Amino acid sequence: MHVNNDFQKNSNISHIMATLWHNNRAKVATSRIDISKSLDLYRSTVSNVIQTLVENKVILEGPAESSGDKTGRKPINLKINPEFGCVVGIELQIDAYNICICNFDGTILFSKKGTAPKFTGTSEERFTSLLETVTDEACACAGKLDLPLLSICCGIPGIIDTDKGIIVSSEPFGLNNFPYPAGIAEKYGVPLLLENDAKCCSWYIKAESAEKPEQDYLCVLTKNHDTQGISVGLSLTLNGRVINGHNHAVGEYVSSSWLPSKNSQTGLAQAVLSTVNIIEDSYREWVKDLFSTLTTFIPLLEPQTVYLFGQGEERSLLINEVIENEVTQFRVIMNRCGSALKILPNDDSLIANGAALMFVQKLFEIPSLGSDSVSHITWEQVFDIQKKGAVPKE
Repeated sequence: MHVNNDFQKNSNISHIMATLWHNNRAKVATSRIDISKSLDLYRSTVSNVIQTLVENKVILEGPAESSGDKTGRKPINLKINPEFGCVVGIELQIDAYNICICNFDGTILFSKKGTAPKFTGTSEERFTSLLETVTDEACACAGKLDLPLLSICCGIPGIIDTDKGIIVSSEPFGLNNFPYPAGIAEKYGVPLLLENDAKCCSWYIKAESAEKPEQDYLCVLTKNHDTQGISVGLSLTLNGRVINGHNHAVGEYVSSSWLPSKNSQTGLAQAVLSTVNIIEDSYREWVKDLFSTLTTFIPLLEPQTVYLFGQGEERSLLINEVIENEVTQFRVIMNRCGSALKILPNDDSLIANGAALMFVQKLFEIPSLGSDSVSHITWEQVFDIQKKGAVPKE
């Protein structure tokens, strides 16, 4: 019964915090009464949870606003305490990294990009050294903010088992069935969460669509490479949840032109792949190949939006021209399903930002009873971490 009570308590906190967090991001004034009506919870339940959150400095009570009732009490506005703590988000690639530090309401406090240093040793040793070095740099920057450090979150290319805490595979880093490096979490006394980089895009959109939350969308993450073409990763969000699949491999991409003999994601000729970023005709071939493949996803998933990351708005005219003239089936199917294509501007900090936003939003998810996933963190754990204070300054 004790376990069930704890589960219910965490569930109520998660529901209420999710409502308040998204309303705050959408700049919607929110009171206890608003939350009670929105979630169909007893006012006493909401008041008890709010009291717990106020006592633990997660939320602040603001000036009361008129309720429209001259005889009743004015409802007190609630908002996320931006100084409750900060989250370090990192994007780690084989040759580069990005750091993004957010406070608890999701506001970016600091961002930086850099060239990944080279290390010697096995693939596991090189990856661990790189992650530790970038994490130390990020946490040193977080220490200057004088806020409690709540978590370190990192997005990398590969298949990540977020329940067991294992990098199932990452071709760029040469990793297979590699457990998260334990020393980082122990050093800073906070959870270390890893996630696939394309799924970090989904967590970013999930947070950014606070004003009008989207439930079903497909994120297409592209990365430009000098001689190997453009790599693609997908992530899928359905009913408001980022989908992992039974083996956490949802989003691994191969195009409809792919052949077993090809050591790439597509069947495009190497001459096309090696010049895709410098010759327009090669780029057109790649766009045609990508959207011909995506066409088959649309009627199956019926996403509200398909988000394209990594190509930038400057290429949107060319992309849309190729779709209109050479992949007409994509536009027809999109219109039939009521879906929209959005090509996002390039933003170096986006994946790192999405990784940081993932931590906060995972707190809002309700896991199955008795879940032992390493990525599941209870509110009591967060309260305890926050009370330790700011990350030590190096």
